[in-house]
Amino acid sequence: MYSYLSKLSTSSKNDLLLQWKWLATTLNPYYEGNDVCFMINEDRLIMNSKEHWTFLADKTGNIMDCANMKFLVKKAKKCLGSVHLVTADGSIDCQNNPNEQEAMVVHLHFAEILGALLSLDKGGTFLVKMFTFFECQTVCNLFLLACLFDKVQTIFKKLTESSAYASSFAHLVSEVSNNIFIVRFLRYLFLSRP
Repeated sequence: MYSYLSKLSTSSKNDLLLQWKWLATTLNPYYEGNDVCFMINEDRLIMNSKEHWTFLADKTGNIMDCANMKFLVKKAKKCLGSVHLVTADGSIDCQNNPNEQEAMVVHLHFAEILGALLSLDKGGTFLVKMFTFFECQTVCNLFLLACLFDKVQTIFKKLTESSAYASSFAHLVSEVSNNIFIVRFLRYLFLSRP
């Protein structure tokens, strides 16, 4: 699942309760062309909040497709205006090969990172779920994030998770102003071309 959130308003000066506008995507459980080996065929969350979900340009929900990524970033900006928080906890069903989980999801993680970089407003927060940090591609993804964000605040494993599905979360805050060129270049490269 991949989510965009935008702060809408606060109830009052003294009230810390925020209201959020949000948009999310995931592989479309209703699209027969999606391989069930690559998704969790579950729609309970979607059914109760359909107006907040998009399955992108081709209705698959696949953010690894460039046209779908462009569609998602443009839709997030159009529907939400500013994007303050992006969460990414996507995965691929690795039950049959749990030892290769990190290698199997590295391209999805890169797509999630790219989506966050293309859509987050300055000062925004990105929360991404990763698994282990042994593969070269994962280390490269973390290096990219460390170069573009002020802080990688925390990386931790949920204690309640089984080791077969060990995941960690990287909490990244605020794009660094002196690397804004890289972010602008990525936006130009992916969003300004047909």
